[in-house]
Amino acid sequence: MKKLLMILGMIGGGPIFSQSPHTWNCFPSATLTDAIYWAAQPPAVQALQGGSNLTLAVQLATQGYVIDNAIMVWGWDPVCTMGERAQAGDTWVPSLLQANVLPPTTGPVPPGAIKVSTDAADYPPYTPPTPPSTSLIGTCYPAGALGTVCALGPGAGTVVNGQILVQNGVSYTAHVTPTPFGPSIYLTQN
Repeated sequence: MKKLLMILGMIGGGPIFSQSPHTWNCFPSATLTDAIYWAAQPPAVQALQGGSNLTLAVQLATQGYVIDNAIMVWGWDPVCTMGERAQAGDTWVPSLLQANVLPPTTGPVPPGAIKVSTDAADYPPYTPPTPPSTSLIGTCYPAGALGTVCALGPGAGTVVNGQILVQNGVSYTAHVTPTPFGPSIYLTQN
């Protein structure tokens, strides 16, 4: 009966029920759990757990987050929702701000759409992006008579010829040579 209500809710486009975390095993073969689903979401999206915050969902979607309307706005159970979609033949569904399409949605997942899966392996835990390096000095290598030569690191910004850069107590001299293709820059360790 609950599966029928969920299907009717999906057809009608509104929340008929919310059972999260679910108290029955709606898809016994699913390795996905509610906890795994939500742990795979960025912290900003995790704030939608439980549903009912359309304003925040739209705000996050306009910032580029992928928002699953049924799960994140209406509060539907992730495992049951994904399982029902898979049983209906869907391999993907549109995200919140994408145009609705008639089911089943099959084939490769378009950019920004939501992959339909009850496999926990498709939901790796969210890891924040690595912050950009602030290193002044890039890769160094021996260069014979020049000694140790280094590339400019991403945190160095613009340097001028002869400028001294210090990182971790070691000083380096910038060598800037104009070329037809832009400046050639390398550093030597002092």
